[in-house]
Amino acid sequence: MIKFKAYYYVEWKIETVEISRETESSVFILDRYQGRIRRYAKTTSYEKYFDTWEDAYIFLVAEAQKRSLLAYRRYEEADKILKAVRALTK
Repeated sequence: MIKFKAYYYVEWKIETVEISRETESSVFILDRYQGRIRRYAKTTSYEKYFDTWEDAYIFLVAEAQKRSLLAYRRYEEADKILKAVRALTK
């Protein structure tokens, strides 16, 4: 069975993954280095599994938009502080 893993931490990408089985909260993937099946959570703080590439893409776009909005809000706050500091007089 094929799933699509969306990475959204350091690298932002979508990887095709073949899983052996899944539960509501986990996927089981063959670890090629150790030769055994390992369990992975479907959702973590840096990756999430999807049934389609399109769903993974939509998720990554939404995450990127959220982070962009948060960065813009932080910028606006920092800009207000800078203007307030520059307006200080002796």
